[in-house]
Amino acid sequence: MTVCLDSMGNEFLWIKDNGNEKLVTYRLFDAKGLSRETRDAKGRLIERKSYDMAGNDVLEETMDASNLWTLHDVMGRAGLMWRGQDPTWRKETHQNALSQVTYSQASDGSASRYSYNDAWLLDMIEANVRGEKSAAGDLLRKKYVTGVDYNELSHATAIHYGNGQIMTNEFDTLTLRLRKRQTVSPSATRPSKVMQSLEYTYDPTGNITLIRNNAQQDVFFRNRVISPDAKYTYGPTYRLLESSGREQLDNGSGPGGSNVGPACPGAFQTFDATSDAPRDGIPMSRYSNIDQ
Repeated sequence: MTVCLDSMGNEFLWIKDNGNEKLVTYRLFDAKGLSRETRDAKGRLIERKSYDMAGNDVLEETMDASNLWTLHDVMGRAGLMWRGQDPTWRKETHQNALSQVTYSQASDGSASRYSYNDAWLLDMIEANVRGEKSAAGDLLRKKYVTGVDYNELSHATAIHYGNGQIMTNEFDTLTLRLRKRQTVSPSATRPSKVMQSLEYTYDPTGNITLIRNNAQQDVFFRNRVISPDAKYTYGPTYRLLESSGREQLDNGSGPGGSNVGPACPGAFQTFDATSDAPRDGIPMSRYSNIDQ
């Protein structure tokens, strides 16, 4: 592979030779060294970007990689393939004076708007996912985050969601690490309004060693106690060696339509395997991954 650089050290040309053909990619930069366009060997646009005065990415256009046309001969063999030029996918972003994102629109048309408080911290998130509009033609935005409370160190202590749930965070006064996270749903129909209650334990370097889930109950099955806690074990160099926890049981069907619910043989067995061993979609009550 051959890579060409300009006077500013930017890669503007790639030539990849696989022995049969050469694949060429071109990139165009402006005077500030920002990437403006990327084209293939035939000059077709792959990506185009626009920036504001601060150098923030505000508009991105990409070709439709899935719009692939194929011409077959009488024997059904592919004789010619080419990509269509439209539609072109656009991704747009707006920033404020502090380069914080205030508006973003994805290539599928979904748009999000972000609001900040007087301290320039995120306070509200509104989004329009499916392009819903009012009778007047205006986009209808749903509030996913209605408010965020912060402490004196700008740590989020409470997040109010649009569905009524409230997530609170407690931090250690000495290490400033997250100590407890709790999510409460006032509209929950079950006796306990607490949907999530996690407590974190750390080692001296800040690695999480234990996550205690107080919102979930222990499961007793086949003379075993299955706790909802997650544990992590580290070596002398604080490299993760083993992680264990309780996997969410699934009452549906696994691969091939096999039953993987609580009645499935082995559904509540302890799982021990290296990190590269698959579990084949079978839910376990407790699992343990050993990293080597």
